[in-house]
Amino acid sequence: MISRQLFDDYASGQLTAEELVIILHLFYKANIVSGRAGVNYQSVANDLEDLFKNYKNPVNQVNKVMLSLLKKCRIWFEKHSGSRSKFEVWIDRYPCKRDGS
Repeated sequence: MISRQLFDDYASGQLTAEELVIILHLFYKANIVSGRAGVNYQSVANDLEDLFKNYKNPVNQVNKVMLSLLKKCRIWFEKHSGSRSKFEVWIDRYPCKRDGS
């Protein structure tokens, strides 16, 4: 279930519109039991092309937004530096590493 807190955080400015839309997109893609979604940056950019149409490199912008959500502990994923392949994302209320690893 999508947390009301997400919308409250958006209204208070703690989340940007891009961050909120990507979280909602990840909820849509996620397994409802595990809370995990298998994604890659290109597929997110393609699925949300209207949101990122004004950017020269939409995939890079998706990467930046996902990293921002990771930093805010809204999502978590393992390091995959340089990889453009599919990876798993844990969403919202799932454990979030805060030790910088």
